[in-house]
Amino acid sequence: MAVKVKYDRNAWRKGLSEAQQQMARAATKAFREGAKEIQRQGQADLASVVGPSNAKWFFARAKPKGGYSLRPSLRGYRRKQFLNIFERGGTIEPLRRKYLWLPLSHVVQRVSRKRLTPRIYERMFGKLQFVKRPGKAPLLLGDVAAGRGGRRTTGKVTRARLTRGMAATRKRKVPIFVGLSSVTIHQRLHFDEIYERMRQELPELYKRMMALEGNR
Repeated sequence: MAVKVKYDRNAWRKGLSEAQQQMARAATKAFREGAKEIQRQGQADLASVVGPSNAKWFFARAKPKGGYSLRPSLRGYRRKQFLNIFERGGTIEPLRRKYLWLPLSHVVQRVSRKRLTPRIYERMFGKLQFVKRPGKAPLLLGDVAAGRGGRRTTGKVTRARLTRGMAATRKRKVPIFVGLSSVTIHQRLHFDEIYERMRQELPELYKRMMALEGNR
C-alpha cells in the first residue's frame, strides 16, 4: 500500500521559526545571567583591591540588550585603565621624572577625594623639603605642628595635622613621601579566571534556560 505524504512548507517554516526563537531566548537569557554573575564576582574581586566604594569600576554586559539572538555575547568592562596593572602585574616607572613619589603609610593617602601627590601637597599645605639619603630612597619632608614644648609628636599624619602645621609657630619636619625609581605590582585581580569559569558554565546555563522554555 502506498502512502502519500504532502509536504507543507509553511508549517515546516513555522515550526523551525518557533524552535529558533526558543533557542534564541534560552541562549540570550543564559548570557545575561552569565554577565550578572561575572559582574558580581568581578566587583567582589575588585573591592578586595581598591575598596568596596570603587567596586563599580568593573561591570559586565550581555548583548543584545533588548530582544533575543541566536548569537548573543557578553563582555566585562573597566572604567579605569590603570586596573590593567593589577590584573596583569608589571613594573611602573616614571616617564618624565626621576622618581615616583608615594605617600608613606603613616600619611593620609587621599585629600579631597584625590590621591595625595607632591603637587597637591604643596598647593594645599606648603613647601616640601627634599632629603637625599645615601644608599636609601630619598624623602620629601613636610611640616606638622610640634607638641607642647616642641617635643616630638607621633601617630598618623592626617589632613588636620597638616593644616595645623601651616599656621603653627612651632613646627617640625616629618617624612611625607618616599621616592622610588620603579614600583613592581604583582597580579591582584583575577578577571581572566572569572571569565574562564563562566565560559565553562554557559552550556549548563543554556540547558537550564531551554528546559524552562520547554515548560512555557
